[in-house]
Amino acid sequence: MKKLTILFAAILFALFTFSACTGKSGEAKTDKEETPVNNDALTTKDTGTQVPPIADNNNPADTGKTAVAANPNVKTMTMTFVGYEEGDYPHLLFKDSATGKEEDFRFTADNNYSGIPILLEDKNAAFGEKANPKYLNKMFIVETTKKQVVDADLQGVAFKTKAWVITSLKLK
Repeated sequence: MKKLTILFAAILFALFTFSACTGKSGEAKTDKEETPVNNDALTTKDTGTQVPPIADNNNPADTGKTAVAANPNVKTMTMTFVGYEEGDYPHLLFKDSATGKEEDFRFTADNNYSGIPILLEDKNAAFGEKANPKYLNKMFIVETTKKQVVDADLQGVAFKTKAWVITSLKLK
């Protein structure tokens, strides 16, 4: 009978312990409090830093609410090739279709024309080049990057500076 009493007490203890560990729905309780999810940003537990939300790829309207910052050192423009002139430097001239502003990409050795022969060799020219008449007044998609180039002052002393150079040309 003593064994039966101990068994009964053990069963009551187990039932009491189990009921204290579960909620009304029968799901196990944990020591952690549930934190509501903020869809705008999540915070990592270990560092406390915020993590941007992930876009829902099944919903085309959901962009994840996180904008990617544009690189201020890269520009893509629709431009018209207006010419090439020589003076103190070579001047490769394009006019921006959106603003009407003329841009001078004078660092011709640093420019990448994507295989388009926009300049032709000219042994009689001071800098050895001339505009290819085939491309004068033609529109291009011009990708540019602001990068370090070697320039020279009026005395011919070289120095490094940043300038916009053409990284890609595409005939429009």
